[in-house]
Amino acid sequence: MPLPTSHTPDAADAGPALKGTPAKASRITVTALRDWRDRIRFVDLPYRLHGNNPSWVPPLRRDMHRLLDRRRNPLQGVAENWLRERGMRRILGPYSLSMNDDIGVLVSGFDSPPMVGMPYAPPYYGDRLVAEGYTKAKDLHALRLTLADVVTRHLDQLERVTARLRADGRIAVRSLDPSRFAAEMRLALDIYNEAWTHNWGFLPVTEREAKQIIDQLAPVLPPQSVVFALADGEPAAMLIALPNLNEIISDLGGRLFPINWLKLLWRLHFRKPKTARAILTGVRQRYRGSALSTALVTLMLAAILDAGRRANIETVEFSWILEDNRPSLEGCRALGAKLDKLYRIYAKPL
Repeated sequence: MPLPTSHTPDAADAGPALKGTPAKASRITVTALRDWRDRIRFVDLPYRLHGNNPSWVPPLRRDMHRLLDRRRNPLQGVAENWLRERGMRRILGPYSLSMNDDIGVLVSGFDSPPMVGMPYAPPYYGDRLVAEGYTKAKDLHALRLTLADVVTRHLDQLERVTARLRADGRIAVRSLDPSRFAAEMRLALDIYNEAWTHNWGFLPVTEREAKQIIDQLAPVLPPQSVVFALADGEPAAMLIALPNLNEIISDLGGRLFPINWLKLLWRLHFRKPKTARAILTGVRQRYRGSALSTALVTLMLAAILDAGRRANIETVEFSWILEDNRPSLEGCRALGAKLDKLYRIYAKPL
């Protein structure tokens, strides 16, 4: 969830290599991955570090390898060219590999696993970064809402408000059309690119990235999890929520083969997650800051919470939200959401 801001990161993170247990600050050596053996060791490190931690959900190793594959992920070359053209004045991060991916270091909320797409870090990570001269650049909030609470206290009110908004005929809401999944997702990403243009650290999603996102989400994103708000018949805003897949992959050890892919397919159909994460919302620039913008967001929230209730979702997380994005934070709190986890972006002058 975005925040308009005039600040832009100076460089990508070149974070320290951290050991399995807290230790005194030491010199950091950064080396390139020379071959496939190095990449396997690099990808395998967090599984060895955190394998016994019940709050860490092992991501699928296939996805981690794809993230580092130059043929499949365009972010790496873009970041390298960006740094070469401008020079590095400051280290800012961590980003993996941009603001559109997993970012930040967990600094509170260590006692429960993260939602899908959110990172995990043991408590000493932040301390190690501070010891190396890093300071806070920005905090990201993850707020969780128990759906039973919003149903009893707020959903009726939301439904009354949205009924009045629909009655005048100017605004409406609809779900994603599954028969046009790729086109609908491109529409959502187009709204995202426009809505987030002035946001802190924003990088637009390119066509190659869009294709990758669409391919990844197609098997796991229910149509009712993508909501468009319409103004005068035209898509003016969108909200995307994702079932918390961490619930059903936590015991797979990050591996799908030889048989875990069968477990995953079965669970996707028969063991639906009870939690979900609202991962993205955006309103086109011409509506930002207006009363109509508030109405559009209210419509989408009512629709997505109702869809969650019908899908037997018990908890929804709104993440991430920048610490100084007061409208989004206050809107979540008004529904009854409470801060559950705090993630931090660090910076260090060179």
